[in-house]
Amino acid sequence: MNQSNDPNNGIHRRDLIKGVTAASSIGVPESLGQVSVSSTSRRNLIQLENAKPGTRDWQLTKTRQLPGKINKILNDGRCPWIEGYCSANSVRTGEKLRVMVSTNPVSDFKLEIFRTGYYNGDGARLMKRFDSLKGKTQPDPPVGENYVRECNWDPSVEFEIPSDWLSGVYLGKLTAEKENIQSYVIFIVRDDRPCDFLFQCSELTWSAYNRWPADYSIYTDHEGFSTTGVPSGTVSFNRPYGLFTHPVNKHATSGGSGEYLPWESPLSFWMEQHGYDVSYISNIDTHADPKGLLRTKGFISVGHDEYWSVEMYDNVSKARDAGVNLAFFGGNSVLCVVPMLPSSDGPPNRAARREGWFLPIPEKIPEAQKRRMQNQEGFEFNMGPDGAQLMGEDRGSLLLDALRRSQGQCRLQCRHHLVGQRLV
Repeated sequence: MNQSNDPNNGIHRRDLIKGVTAASSIGVPESLGQVSVSSTSRRNLIQLENAKPGTRDWQLTKTRQLPGKINKILNDGRCPWIEGYCSANSVRTGEKLRVMVSTNPVSDFKLEIFRTGYYNGDGARLMKRFDSLKGKTQPDPPVGENYVRECNWDPSVEFEIPSDWLSGVYLGKLTAEKENIQSYVIFIVRDDRPCDFLFQCSELTWSAYNRWPADYSIYTDHEGFSTTGVPSGTVSFNRPYGLFTHPVNKHATSGGSGEYLPWESPLSFWMEQHGYDVSYISNIDTHADPKGLLRTKGFISVGHDEYWSVEMYDNVSKARDAGVNLAFFGGNSVLCVVPMLPSSDGPPNRAARREGWFLPIPEKIPEAQKRRMQNQEGFEFNMGPDGAQLMGEDRGSLLLDALRRSQGQCRLQCRHHLVGQRLV
């Protein structure tokens, strides 16, 4: 195994026009400006980072998925030729990260790690590479308790996050050397510094919609289950992200990155282009580190941020009350309640299932309606506070309307919203 921290080692820069065309397919604008950075020495860390040379080599150039459909609406988004996942959603510098990879057929592979950002329009910077890693085919996990598919793969590589890696969203580009087929793994480097903006990635929702290995998401129609009922099947972070985690995600070169590239990276790209002082966290950090929210002036919920724990709601509410501004740039945010569950081998916050909603409910739901929303007889809904109290949207009688409309099953609808304010 060979590894390098030299950003210029092995980089083959593509023609700029070709790069622009490819980048625009996932939200990188064709009209590339310059970073809005002052010429003075008082530049923040994001401005200094984005002044470094970037590359377009982070983009996947040869992808493949299994043929056929996994259900009536979704094609099979799995890439068994090369796929992987990380041991943590977010890590600090000095902590170790394990990357689990499977190749089928067996193939040596390389792993290139990029920090995403602006970088003069290139979209990322190469941070580290591992060459000639030995691949192997790792087993599909059995169907576990409550339909969970949880991998227990051997690590393919383990490394310590270098001290000079700035907080950001990092893509690991996997390339199987036998056929040069590619996919991603994704993780966040977080820090504890004071910052103007805290950008929260929505990986709980990525996982909720992740069908890997074949139609095992929170929305899977298991026998006797409503796709929108509670409790749902359990989903685990210990598995790769299949392509098309959501039916409207049509970016065929985003496999393994959850929903970050189509729905979250454009805002990150724009913020770093203009030099905003931004730091990055995961949903799990919002859940487990309430004090960490107090280091920012503005907390930003991005993209498709639908699934929250009650602890997340409480922690963000307390941060708002302490003076932190809140901005919700997305749709369907703070809708479904999930408890955070440990993995089978003990680490916390590695699995979740839908148990309720952040909606006002009547004091007594008619039993017939309640049974249609229950996937287990007698299950009591785990209802969170009203999401409108956090975001400023009037959901009013949303659940009542859904109950009245239900015929055979209850489908909860939520308007898209765009809110940027502190609610006090």
